[in-house]
Amino acid sequence: MSFLVNTLGKWKVGKLFQQNRRIPEALNLERIESAILVCNITDSQSYKEVQDFATYLKRSEGLSSVKVICYFDQKEKPTFVNEESDLVFGKKDCNIFGLPNKVEYNFKKPVDLLVDFTSKSCVPTNYFICQINAKTVVGKQDDEKGDWFDLIIDIPKEKGLPVYKENILRYLKMINKA
Repeated sequence: MSFLVNTLGKWKVGKLFQQNRRIPEALNLERIESAILVCNITDSQSYKEVQDFATYLKRSEGLSSVKVICYFDQKEKPTFVNEESDLVFGKKDCNIFGLPNKVEYNFKKPVDLLVDFTSKSCVPTNYFICQINAKTVVGKQDDEKGDWFDLIIDIPKEKGLPVYKENILRYLKMINKA
């Protein structure tokens, strides 16, 4: 059953991606004012690293708005997540296709940067990645989602999130440097 639901969910997300008429724009980090970080929560350490990156973008890079969207695959919501500042949802918030249906988010609101921090491809986070109207979308090398990203960061898996975050910052500072 899970395989069928996952396959149908991927098909639905693919159709939604084709309908999304996003116009990509290569933005330098100096011109970015708002960001969304999408992640799937696997453990407290990876969540903390995404939170630290969000804090860094606000404090050190001067972004006015940074939102973290988190999906968890467990039955119970992890106790370490911050529901006041983050959009947190799980399986029970998704429909039969794995698409979020009990999650409120304004997809029409434009955002400058979307970063995919998911460790593996999953339908609920893919839904947000392909629906959010972001000018620049950044993600890891992924055969399934490669067409969705404007900037692809290819790092070995063993390097982990710290190297991924360093490369995101490095390349966003290089783009359209005036």
